[in-house]
Amino acid sequence: MPTVFYFVPCRNTPTLFNVNEPDTKSITVSWKHEQTETEQRLHEPLEIRRSDKKIPDYLMISYPTEVISPFVIKIRYDPLGNPNRAPQTYTDEFILRFPGIGYGSVRTFLIEVNIIDNVRPGPMIIGDEEENDSDLECGVCRFKYNETDQRPRTMDCGHAFCEKCLIKIKAEADEIGRRFMCPTDRIETKTEVSKLPLSHHLVTLMRKEKAERMEKQKFISKDPIVPCAENPKHEASMYCVQCKATFCESCYTPIHSYKFNAGHKTVPVTEQPIKIPLCSIHPDQHAEFYCPEEKCIVNEFYCRKCSGDHINHRVENIKTRCQENAVRLKGMIEDLHEKHTRLDEIWNDTKTVANTFHKEGSMVQNAVKKIEEHFDKRKREAVFKLEGWAESKRMRIMQKADKIQKDLSVCGDLKKNAEKVYGRKTGLHEDLDSLMIDFDFVKKAGEEPDNLFYFSAYSITNDMSQPPYLAQPFVKKEPKH
Repeated sequence: MPTVFYFVPCRNTPTLFNVNEPDTKSITVSWKHEQTETEQRLHEPLEIRRSDKKIPDYLMISYPTEVISPFVIKIRYDPLGNPNRAPQTYTDEFILRFPGIGYGSVRTFLIEVNIIDNVRPGPMIIGDEEENDSDLECGVCRFKYNETDQRPRTMDCGHAFCEKCLIKIKAEADEIGRRFMCPTDRIETKTEVSKLPLSHHLVTLMRKEKAERMEKQKFISKDPIVPCAENPKHEASMYCVQCKATFCESCYTPIHSYKFNAGHKTVPVTEQPIKIPLCSIHPDQHAEFYCPEEKCIVNEFYCRKCSGDHINHRVENIKTRCQENAVRLKGMIEDLHEKHTRLDEIWNDTKTVANTFHKEGSMVQNAVKKIEEHFDKRKREAVFKLEGWAESKRMRIMQKADKIQKDLSVCGDLKKNAEKVYGRKTGLHEDLDSLMIDFDFVKKAGEEPDNLFYFSAYSITNDMSQPPYLAQPFVKKEPKH
């Protein structure tokens, strides 16, 4: 008894077309063994026949009449055949037969085509209009316009679409011998896409929207040194004397736009007053003194009423202490800034030197070329030695760079912490010994590595019979060629 097969289209979802856009899509038909459920590839031809159903004017269906392998049915949609631009649904039946096997060899399958309306008309650019976010999207692909491959171009009718979609529509129209028409009003455009004028109105709106987005983002910081009182993710730039709070520019303006607070005075955030802690015994009083005695069991920061509890103790005026700490922190920040800059320079220099030893770098490759010119038979051995030495040298230098990078990170964190204490003015009364210990450590760290030489400072023998050796002293900048 002959083997019987049944057929399965590769996809069982309807084929979708845009009601305003000409397009061509394909359905691939394959078949499986009825018993084993495995996909088969036949070596005898199949006969394929479509039903007698009339195909609508807006569709063209093409298929092979005889096939021997998984075949393709092509469906082309032409909006001109659908003048009312109405959504449509069309189904059709195909019959496939294995010649010579008998009536049981006949199989049928259905295709479904849906014409849907999912294109929003492109904006008609006539003059200045009220800004609308949807105007910044192409009416065909729904993607936002940009200034690269999706620039808004205006068709002869006045509607604008992105350049990418217009190129696609023009190519599909040329393929089927149709006119290049607007997807919205079907008016023909005779100008080439590349010569269509840019929609300056949309470009202006697009750039304005981008500028506004960037303006909002510039105040945002993951870890602000002095946070804005209104939005703690914003970096504060000013201090309101009346509100006694720090603000960024974007938050200060709307809050102080009312008459009752429009006259508030602001100073730079660096000039905000020092925050003095309250006395722990008398919370309605600010602390005036600081007791540095380690064995003192009373409050460390206290007001004048608590002075009797600190008789014979060493006493410091808390305002003086804060001012002195502020001076120390400011000096530390300046030193850390210089140190951070220097570490960054050394780190970049070290990486630059290390990269000159990369086996794919120009210097190493030039040396390789010299070896190839002098040696033929021993070329591979010599090149292997050179690249191995260079890579080893680069790895050792990169180890130094990694150490410097860690020092750079520690320096940056310490600088940030110092700036927070100094900028927020809330911890100036605290002991700075821990910060100073870290500061002393950072000051000693990250000195420029010894024996740091560019690749060009080494002399390379043509046959690599001996390791490369130094031929000139270290120089900060690579010599010009």
